Amino acid sequence: MIKRKTIWMQRIISEKDVEIHMRDGTILRANITRPDTPGKFPVILQRTPCNKDGGYEGSRGIPEFYGSRGYVVVGQDVRGRFSSEGEF
Repeated sequence: MIKRKTIWMQRIISEKDVEIHMRDGTILRANITRPDTPGKFPVILQRTPCNKDGGYEGSRGIPEFYGSRGYVVVGQDVRGRFSSEGEF
């Protein structure tokens, strides 16, 4: 007999281009996907020079997948790339 785990999926909230202010005044922008319930959750942080909005194939669907399973997913453009300010 094979025992299967039940996957508990939650509704999610997605926020686009959230501004994160650095000490030097530079603004980095991130997309944040999280469960639509109150509480503390583990965080997965993805910082990329390849466009947080899906600039590479491996990033598609990751925020929704993990967000619906109880994680906060932060995808951030690094300094000076795409929607983040500063020099790369």
